[in-house]
Amino acid sequence: MKALSRIIDNISIGFMWVSVFMTWVMVLIVFGGVVARYFFNSPINWIPELSQFLFGASFMLAGAYVLKINGHVRIDILVLRMGPRTQAILECITSSAFWIFSLVLLYKGTAMAMTSLGNMETTGTYWDPPVYPIKMVIPLAAALIMIQGFSKLMGDITTIFKGKHSWE
Repeated sequence: MKALSRIIDNISIGFMWVSVFMTWVMVLIVFGGVVARYFFNSPINWIPELSQFLFGASFMLAGAYVLKINGHVRIDILVLRMGPRTQAILECITSSAFWIFSLVLLYKGTAMAMTSLGNMETTGTYWDPPVYPIKMVIPLAAALIMIQGFSKLMGDITTIFKGKHSWE
């Protein structure tokens, strides 16, 4: 289990770095657009759409890493006062909402991405870029977060039976 968890964690960390890179590319593109607009009086029409695509992909691909570090928004004021085993039991019970959301996101996201790809969907704007690449990120992100969720669930189950993760 320890080796599988490390592999999953490394995948999440890898996509976190992809997300960081995309964010920096977005910052540079937007900065270039501001320079072009205000210093050269020559706005670049494709920058807003590209920055939206990069932002969307960036935050979706970082989701698994955020789950890995327990960074998602949650209310845990009562849970933090409980012991590790009780916390793990509650995590296992409440993870059902996570699994339902993730499965629906994977199913619907895949259907939407395949429809978009099949239709070769574009934005219909002046630049008119294809939309299907960004829509394909949705099921990828759902799969990544589900894989990280599996690792977390296995850690919680280990905590229930051994009192702590076996790899700690």
